[in-house]
Amino acid sequence: MICECCRRDVDHTRSSFWHGEARICRECLAQWCDGDNDEIGADAVSVGNYVRLRHGLPPLALLC
Repeated sequence: MICECCRRDVDHTRSSFWHGEARICRECLAQWCDGDNDEIGADAVSVGNYVRLRHGLPPLALLC
């Protein structure tokens, strides 16, 4: 399965009330829900890039 936030191949994805039909991985969901992560932003690209960086992957292109 591909996480729609970080675009990684993961074992498990889920949707949530806040993300509608988007399927996101547990790691991205944890970053969205962590109120202490003010430095990464609150949009899908910022969260996805933060998770990708932690796994040594190149960042996603910023959507304009």
